[in-house]
Amino acid sequence: CPPFSIPWPQTNGSTTCQPAAQASDEALSWLRANAPPYDLENADTLFGAPGGVDGLEFGVAAVAANLTLDARAEHAWAAAVPQDVFNDYVLPYACANEPRTNWPQLMQPVVSALVDTLPENASITEVAAQINGYGTNASNNVWQSLGGITFKSSQTPLVFDPVSTAAFGHASCTGVSVTF
Repeated sequence: CPPFSIPWPQTNGSTTCQPAAQASDEALSWLRANAPPYDLENADTLFGAPGGVDGLEFGVAAVAANLTLDARAEHAWAAAVPQDVFNDYVLPYACANEPRTNWPQLMQPVVSALVDTLPENASITEVAAQINGYGTNASNNVWQSLGGITFKSSQTPLVFDPVSTAAFGHASCTGVSVTF
């Protein structure tokens, strides 16, 4: 795809290139349409408010959506993820009722440093192994890169969002799952 466009695989094996601004608008529309009702009460903090003051112009979900779209455009393996899978599993800014924070900007440089070492034709399985430290990458993974995150039972709901997991250095199964 040309610069400032987002690749989407088609069922016939071809790729469609969508202008990045249009992809961003559609991503935010999808997030709004699928947001839990309690998130819509704080729509400005999630989706931004045009002309907003003190950072409210850019909402948490909007920043996260644009980071995921940027990664999709940058990596061939990310571009291979179908749009429905991307919308359901990559795009969302939250999984449950954890705090809505700007965790994607915390994670982006850490994850990028890990995946940028992979060949351009890496598979999704290889990417997940690289991020999580499976196989030959056991000592260099997202958990170590964030300061050595470990499993500690009975932490939910006190520690289960990605920022708390990174800050405390541990999480139970919910926190580890939400952070990945």
